[in-house]
Amino acid sequence: MDEKKIKWMIGIIFISLVVFGGAMILFQKQRYSKYYFDFNGFLVHRVPKTSGDVYSIQIFLNNNPQPYIVNSRYDPRELDKLDVEENIEGKILDKKELFITMDSEASSVSVLAATEISKITGNAYMFNIPTHGALDAPVEGKNITVKTCNDITGDIGIIYLKESDKERIYSEGECVIVEGNNEGELVKVANRLMLDILGVF
Repeated sequence: MDEKKIKWMIGIIFISLVVFGGAMILFQKQRYSKYYFDFNGFLVHRVPKTSGDVYSIQIFLNNNPQPYIVNSRYDPRELDKLDVEENIEGKILDKKELFITMDSEASSVSVLAATEISKITGNAYMFNIPTHGALDAPVEGKNITVKTCNDITGDIGIIYLKESDKERIYSEGECVIVEGNNEGELVKVANRLMLDILGVF
């Protein structure tokens, strides 16, 4: 084989390697973007599960160099569409004690919504605010804490979970109100409040 043909073959091989390498990089980049993305400066990892995707978000708090990994049931890009009062987290984080209250006839689904918030506010390594569950009215035969927006003080905050025809987070005075058009949607809106408290939005 003469020198010209050898150079031609080496050139073809080199071009093929470059094209293949570029294709592999593009493929890996696309594959990576399906599972990892940046949202408002936070690294988000989408974890596929049979019960539905979970979004693990890397959070830095309290000048701790080690990140916390917080799991959201919803894509933060989807939660970004919800109607949320600006700086709503300020009416929560300045309290010394919190009560998350809900309808006296609420099911365990609403309790799940409350848990989404309390796992952040009550976490000793995050905000360490004593956080309790409550109902908005007494239940006959049960010894349950009753709290409404009227029970707010300088130290005690109320987060009220309620069903309505809207999905939003707003306040009436110092009372933070989380609304969803059913109990399932309350979990979604509560998830958004959780991320607001963490500064993701």
